[in-house]
Amino acid sequence: MASDALYLAAATDVARQAELAQGRDLVPNAAYCSARLGHREAAVVQLEVGRTRALAEVLARDRAALDRATPADRAAFVAARERIDALEGEARATGADAALAAGGAPGRPFTAISDDLRSARQGLAEVAARIRTYISDFLPTAPDFAAIAAATGAEPLVYLLTTSQGSLALLVPPGTTGLDDKHAVWLDAFRNEDLERLLLEQDEQGKVTGGYLVGQVTGDLAMLTAALDRILPTLHERLIKSVAARLRELGFDRAVLIPSGRLSLLPLHAAAFDALTVTYAPSARALHAARAAAGERAGRTPTLMAIGNPLPSRQPLAFARSEVDALTPLFPSAGQRVLTEHEATREATLQQVPGATYLHFSCHGSFNVDEPLDSALSLAGNDTVTLRDLLDGDLDLSAARLAVLSACQTGLTDFRKVPDEAVGLPAGFLQAGVPTVLGTLWSVEDLSTALLMERFYRYHLRDGIDPASALHQAQQDVRTKSARELDRAHRYEALYRASDGRDADALKSLRWYRANPDATPFAHPYYWAPFVLAGASGS
Repeated sequence: MASDALYLAAATDVARQAELAQGRDLVPNAAYCSARLGHREAAVVQLEVGRTRALAEVLARDRAALDRATPADRAAFVAARERIDALEGEARATGADAALAAGGAPGRPFTAISDDLRSARQGLAEVAARIRTYISDFLPTAPDFAAIAAATGAEPLVYLLTTSQGSLALLVPPGTTGLDDKHAVWLDAFRNEDLERLLLEQDEQGKVTGGYLVGQVTGDLAMLTAALDRILPTLHERLIKSVAARLRELGFDRAVLIPSGRLSLLPLHAAAFDALTVTYAPSARALHAARAAAGERAGRTPTLMAIGNPLPSRQPLAFARSEVDALTPLFPSAGQRVLTEHEATREATLQQVPGATYLHFSCHGSFNVDEPLDSALSLAGNDTVTLRDLLDGDLDLSAARLAVLSACQTGLTDFRKVPDEAVGLPAGFLQAGVPTVLGTLWSVEDLSTALLMERFYRYHLRDGIDPASALHQAQQDVRTKSARELDRAHRYEALYRASDGRDADALKSLRWYRANPDATPFAHPYYWAPFVLAGASGS
């Protein structure tokens, strides 16, 4: 594709990100046109190739698995990679990115730097191709349709895209060798402009006044709940209902969703909740790798590494410690590594992660809009674990089967520039080798999260239910059960007693729930819908 050539020719990270941002509509538009012409398999391949190029390049350069390569090829690969790093550093130091737009550059001419970079990238590609002749899975090239279909497992893939002309869902069921009319669901009543209206509210002058995306990023509860009330019925009626109906016609009640662009910011699973069990994947290639990793790690004795309410914190999580305490009985006593409050430092976390099969982070998290690689989980003493740390290999995740990010905004991706790049914490954990990741789309309520997590782990570990089904059932419980059934009053009573009778808010809540035992306090999607599962759903 022309966009791929422009991306690879760009001199620096900034230029490549700009190229991706400028061309972000090219992939869905091309796929939509291909499908209209009857080339449905080609459309799927276009969508797959358009996924996660930037993150894949970071991994290819910084985490390439060279152990099985010959010493000569390994040295050549490292030398080519270092040459590219040096040239990119020269370009940044001389202001080449800014000069690109102006047509010139200070110091060495931009054209000279760009030519050298193209040559260095070609050299890196040649070494990688040589290594692939004897290590077939080394930095794999773009997949064909057969490779994509092989990643389906027992669940169909659903590629969902929106364009200025309408939307389209392409269904790739297990074992298929080709797609026909029944595998394409045309949704022409939902266009880019409709998607933007769901994400943002604007006045007559076009100024953003609020909406789902603003509430999602800022944590404005009133704005977010109002937006969810507005957008979920629209998503169901105009986008998800027809897709779910077609999947049921084909015999499926669950699917792996691969949404394009800003669709990935929306709780599509909540719009499909009563009809489908939905999990997500950055791409078929990432899903295939996740399933392979899950298979390799199956059968290991469950071992928990948990972080609970790191301190100090501007907003301590009152129920985070009890959340972690409720999980530990589900693991063998020798397989419990728990760090709470001031113990939960970065150093201690790095020491406890190796060998753990389940990673649970009950802490604050943040999505960095300006620099997604700095999106982080907050630890004790102002320490963090960032997406950059994951990609740099700072955490030994070689034993992990499931990472639960019971934190705020951990499921967000880069929505301003390159939403299809899936640059976020769940994608980072997947790319770093964790088969399954549970994250959140917005800032979550502390107690409802604790109740949901307890049920998720019980369904998964005690009852032996796969993670996707366990999450769906836990969400259904929190959504429908009464205060009496959820035992919320007991939680607030424990919190009030632990404060020696000084926590007035806990006392107020305790009295309210004792007076309203039949209420369903977490029925609103705000409480249960932010939780999303990505990767190998059956691990």
